[in-house]
Amino acid sequence: MPHRGGQSKQQRKELEMSLADKNANTGRELRRVPRGELPQNIYRSVLQQALMNSQGRKPEVLPTAEAAHAVALRVVRQQYPDFVPTIREG
Repeated sequence: MPHRGGQSKQQRKELEMSLADKNANTGRELRRVPRGELPQNIYRSVLQQALMNSQGRKPEVLPTAEAAHAVALRVVRQQYPDFVPTIREG
């Protein structure tokens, strides 16, 4: 029987699994970017948002880690033009 939102239990379960996959993908990429000073932390925050957006239904960011990193770098460099992110090899 469909849920009030028009989704069956199976459809909701698939969406939840999808969200779990998104969180896992985002987490893997964020582990490569350590916390640090303010610009590095802003970079991590924007990167997380860009990664989640890139995996969404209506993404504004291309669905690659490189595209998400480019968005994060562009945002941080607006305030910190010489910023170079610390990124571990993955």
